[in-house]
Amino acid sequence: MFFDPVTPEGLALLNEFFRVFAPLQYKGMSLTRVLFYDYLRFLYNLPELVERRRQLGGLPSIPWSRLQPSLVDRYPVTSRSGGPVLIAGPMASYIPGEFQGAVKRGSIWSGAVPPATDLNHFRREMEKLLQGLAGHPIFGDLRFRRWLVPLAEEAVAGLHGMRENIERLKPSCVAFQGNHYLFPSRILSEACRAAGIPSVAYHPLTLRGTSESAYIYHVLPMLTSAYFCWGREFKEWMVRFGVAPEAVIPTGCPRFDSLPRKEPPAVPVRTALGLAGERILVLADQQTGKREAIFRMVWEAVRKDPRWVLVVKLHPHHEKMLAAYKQWGGDDPRIRFVPPVNLSLYNLLAEAGAVVTYFSTVGVEAAFYRVPVITPVFPGKPPSYLLAKSGGAIPVQSAAGLGKVLRKLCTNRRFLARVQAAQERYLSYVTIPDGNSSRRFFTALLQVARGELGL
Repeated sequence: MFFDPVTPEGLALLNEFFRVFAPLQYKGMSLTRVLFYDYLRFLYNLPELVERRRQLGGLPSIPWSRLQPSLVDRYPVTSRSGGPVLIAGPMASYIPGEFQGAVKRGSIWSGAVPPATDLNHFRREMEKLLQGLAGHPIFGDLRFRRWLVPLAEEAVAGLHGMRENIERLKPSCVAFQGNHYLFPSRILSEACRAAGIPSVAYHPLTLRGTSESAYIYHVLPMLTSAYFCWGREFKEWMVRFGVAPEAVIPTGCPRFDSLPRKEPPAVPVRTALGLAGERILVLADQQTGKREAIFRMVWEAVRKDPRWVLVVKLHPHHEKMLAAYKQWGGDDPRIRFVPPVNLSLYNLLAEAGAVVTYFSTVGVEAAFYRVPVITPVFPGKPPSYLLAKSGGAIPVQSAAGLGKVLRKLCTNRRFLARVQAAQERYLSYVTIPDGNSSRRFFTALLQVARGELGL
């Protein structure tokens, strides 16, 4: 990959885009803050332009610890209104009863065609800027112009529509799931910033990616007035990249508030799976190009240890993979699949002896049940970034290594106790496992809306 914002050179390329196109605005709203993630995609798909820029030289080296302040100014001072707090995305399903009314499910997202005079003025300013960049190794390339012009006009339509909705709804704060790869999220945060109302991005209810680079693409630079994250681990990570500590607020993850669940399933897990006393190794399926390699590593280890059976928990969006798994495993009787066996993930975790996952949120959920988590590591790749930190998972590089771990889980009580103690520390670092995340989240959201946190 020729472009990586974790490197000083990569950050310098991003900084150049922010600096050169700073004048490109629509009614005071910045197009660079809206389009920067698409610019990353553009650089990734045309690495020869990056190489051409590299050969020209002249880019200042910027430490990656300065990523946030190098690219985005601090959020402007916000005004307060008596309007509702609007929240969009999955967290809107977790509003506790006492917050109903003060916080409402909704969004300001809307696209609208700007008045012709405003749009034509924007087009003239963009054309003037592009003409001055003729000969630039990236910005002067025809492919860059073909990429920029239609996307910038789409962004302008979104900014115009959201500005109208802010004026109509007069929200006191807007909250949404903070994923920069979602074009509307970047438009939304910019419209809020320009309107002077606080905005909150919150961490998705699932893990994202396997590396620091993957997380940077999702949440940095931070464009909102605050970011709600799961726990200390993610806050420390964002602060390390230059985000103001007071703007990153750990709330825990409401998805975990009910874990571990105590109610037994209607049909016992072992009865549903047709098992007796065998130990259950759960393989959490997920979307990765290494799916077959992971399965073969796991199955080779299980096949050699008769104490274990393999239960493949298919991802709800990828149940069509059942046929492929059966082909890889030869339809062996020591392999079970969920589905077609009708079991919830949590009932399965309550009976599991261990879980294998590459980077799925199942790794965090399993820790609530103190089920040892094992994560595959491939040559040249670091362990899954969040799962392997603080002992959240046991990394293995081969079927032999996995087999050794499985044997120790069966025979070494001290080893199991150490693994479970590490999981407890991991949970306290990556989230706040006290079952009170929803209330904490919405309390903090109202505090942001009322200006009580000094952001």
